[in-house]
Amino acid sequence: MIAARRAASRSCVALLLAVGCAGARAPQESTLAASDPRPAALVAALVGAGAERESLRGVARVALDGPGGSGRAKQVLALARPAQLRVEVLGLLDQTIALLVTDGTRYRLARSADRVVETGPVHDGLLADVAGIALTPAEAVRVLLGAPVAADARASGAGVALADGGVRAVVARPDAFEREALDFDAQGRLSRWALLGADGAPLLEAIYTDPRPAGDGWFAHAVELRDAASGAVARFVWSRVELNPVLDAALFELPPEPVP
Repeated sequence: MIAARRAASRSCVALLLAVGCAGARAPQESTLAASDPRPAALVAALVGAGAERESLRGVARVALDGPGGSGRAKQVLALARPAQLRVEVLGLLDQTIALLVTDGTRYRLARSADRVVETGPVHDGLLADVAGIALTPAEAVRVLLGAPVAADARASGAGVALADGGVRAVVARPDAFEREALDFDAQGRLSRWALLGADGAPLLEAIYTDPRPAGDGWFAHAVELRDAASGAVARFVWSRVELNPVLDAALFELPPEPVP
């Protein structure tokens, strides 16, 4: 009797799953015709809009989860092309508890908790060491500006029609082996950037949400960064942001290197 009821229960579950799947089949992605002009046009528009974004100043709530632990903090950020960054992490009383500054050539990292101050030449793994996200400083500037591709980026090959009505373009650059994927929503706004590995799987991703009007275009007020290798995820939610401010050069200045 018990076995019969279990068999009947399994049959009911299987039937419900089958009906549910049949009734709620999700739309599928499909390859666009090679002649479809949308991928190239969307990439060109993004490159053009990105060229107009030179700097940013803002305040964000940042959540970081990674192999080194998790943290939540308010951060004050300033950044400028090509690779200038200033990230100030604030405590509960808005006091500075950590500060990372790079002028594009050298960096300085200070943490009040352990009174550690690190300095040195900028290297590609700097942000991977600090936050577990393997973006170079130049890539981080572009990604946070909402213009992640380089000026020489061009659509390569056929695009993809996304299930939500958007379009995915694959981008190749003459100076890089990696390819990049760009997802645009149905309104043509960037919703995802991914650096792809040789097998096409994403190595790094930026997911853009909460787009709001900014200047002549849009700016995503939430961005999530994902690093496939480290498993780290960083989420930025902007509470205040200013595009293309004139930034004081002193924001990115570093103390002179000590004389040996």
